[in-house]
Amino acid sequence: LFGREGRADTYRRLAEAAGVPVVGRATWLMYRLADTAPIAAPALAEQLSIPLPDLTARLAEPQSAHYVTPAAPDDTLLTLTEAGQQAAAQLDAAREAGIDRLASEWEQDRVPELRELLGRITRTLVATDIAAAHDGAPQPVTP
Repeated sequence: LFGREGRADTYRRLAEAAGVPVVGRATWLMYRLADTAPIAAPALAEQLSIPLPDLTARLAEPQSAHYVTPAAPDDTLLTLTEAGQQAAAQLDAAREAGIDRLASEWEQDRVPELRELLGRITRTLVATDIAAAHDGAPQPVTP
């Protein structure tokens, strides 16, 4: 369900379902910021195993959407704005609704522990999915 080849599409669909107007890369980053903010940009880049310039590029969209802003006046920490926290909550709700759709064939009330386990699994998947060259963004051509 969450293989590399479908990752960009999964994040795009989550953003659409949540009504959060960002692309897959920004959705991926919003999930990580929701779990780690406030955090210094270099620390976040290291945690995500991506170069700081790549993180800076990925931050441009959520920052222009007013979802992410530095938490301190000296611009050392990143945090979600109030709008960003609302967007993150909407993304979580969309993820939960997606689980419900996937599990529509079984009676959730009969196995509430399974529903909780699926919730934890999908939270972990979206929170720990590593950055990859194939996340839906155009890649620069190397001569």
